[in-house]
Amino acid sequence: MTDVRPSQRMRDLGVVQGGAGILAEPARAFDLPAERDGAERIIPVEEYRQTGRAWEYEGA
Repeated sequence: MTDVRPSQRMRDLGVVQGGAGILAEPARAFDLPAERDGAERIIPVEEYRQTGRAWEYEGA
């Protein structure tokens, strides 16, 4: 059995790792409403609403 580092195993599986050039590229915007279903799978609406409330909170 060959020892493989976990990071190499992840790369072999297609997981993009820190420092990869693709992570520095801006994401393509969704074409809404045509891609609504895909957008909601990636960014669940309820989680988005909670995030909006979280940044408005200034603390005590």
